[in-house]
Amino acid sequence: LANTGFLSLCAHGRVTGLAVEAGAAMSHVTSVWKGQTLRRGTRSLGVAGDHLSGYLHQLLLRQSHTEPSALQALTKKALTKLKEQCCYVSLDYEGDLQEEGSHHPARFQTPDGHWITLGKERFCCPEPL
Repeated sequence: LANTGFLSLCAHGRVTGLAVEAGAAMSHVTSVWKGQTLRRGTRSLGVAGDHLSGYLHQLLLRQSHTEPSALQALTKKALTKLKEQCCYVSLDYEGDLQEEGSHHPARFQTPDGHWITLGKERFCCPEPL
């Protein structure tokens, strides 16, 4: 048996590094030094994909100009797809919040045919991580 963080590093030809794993329910960070997992450098966070999908849904309901009924009808699967295709981590979060032109909107078509336009929600969604 081996730590999945260590195995991820090995898969990339490394035996020293920091492995970050984000799943649906938990995120883990594992520090590895010369093949040894550093227990003090291992952390778990109860924020992950499902939480971010829910947060994105809240952001859209609060800030979007899309029909509220279209947003209410989004399934968990559609929200996950929307998050994975349109969201990104900003390198200058505070600056991007202040400058409207610094981020490009993205459009997403829901399974029922509605179009959703995302603005700053694209980089606000992953910020809790």
